[in-house]
Amino acid sequence: MKVYAKKMQIKEARLLKGYTQKDLHKKTGLSTGYISDIEQGDTSCSENVAKKIADALDKNVLEIFLLKDTHDDEIAHFDEHTA
Repeated sequence: MKVYAKKMQIKEARLLKGYTQKDLHKKTGLSTGYISDIEQGDTSCSENVAKKIADALDKNVLEIFLLKDTHDDEIAHFDEHTA
């Protein structure tokens, strides 16, 4: 399964919290470059990374990420207990 940021949702949520990418880096342990790539939709991420970002932004994963199977069909669920 691939996990992609919904267009602009991570950045908007981050800015609403008053966070810079560096702040999000400190909260998640992810590099600012990786965070930028995820925000811009340049790369997918794992469910675990999506959960880290969502938790740091006080969001539900599905508010800011799209989950797609290998055939690029959107998945309607996310098991937050496995991430």
